[in-house]
Amino acid sequence: GKINLQLGSTSFSSCTDCEAGRYRAESMNPGEECAICPWGSISKTGANSCLICYSGKWAGGDLSTDHVSCTECIEGKYNQFSGSNSIDSCLDCNKGKYSGVSGLNISKGCIDCNVGKYNDQLGSINIFACKNCPVGKFRQTVGGIGLDDCLPCSAGRFSLEGSDSCIICVSGKYAAFSESNECIECEAGKYTN
Repeated sequence: GKINLQLGSTSFSSCTDCEAGRYRAESMNPGEECAICPWGSISKTGANSCLICYSGKWAGGDLSTDHVSCTECIEGKYNQFSGSNSIDSCLDCNKGKYSGVSGLNISKGCIDCNVGKYNDQLGSINIFACKNCPVGKFRQTVGGIGLDDCLPCSAGRFSLEGSDSCIICVSGKYAAFSESNECIECEAGKYTN
């Protein structure tokens, strides 16, 4: 973790700590510059080895300052591998999901959109990316990835925006078409049962 680039030094104090982002193992020449940590790793001042970045993080670059700390994957992304060396190793949360957490290290940390909703975008960062199924449609399971995942209510039923089921028209009302947003009252002199 120390180097000495001076000729003829006479004391231990002439040995200088390797700067953060660099290291020198015992097997390396102490009269040469400390080496920059490999991509995917970091070091503190005076290090004799580099530490691998944990999953959910990465480090990479040609300068020692690029290897001082691991950078977390941003919200809406995850990385399940240790030692990752670029932002490209952070993958988007899938459609139908979102994550507001940075440094996520597993895809299971991406949260499914609720029932009655869908998300057709990759890498979403919050629940507001989950869109409501439109009126006359519903979705009963979590994680819808597109409008096609919202199913139409059949005739005789209706739904409001963001519904997880269709509601049967009560006696005296009807919905003649599928994808209705309401049931219509029978005209005077007529009824349903």
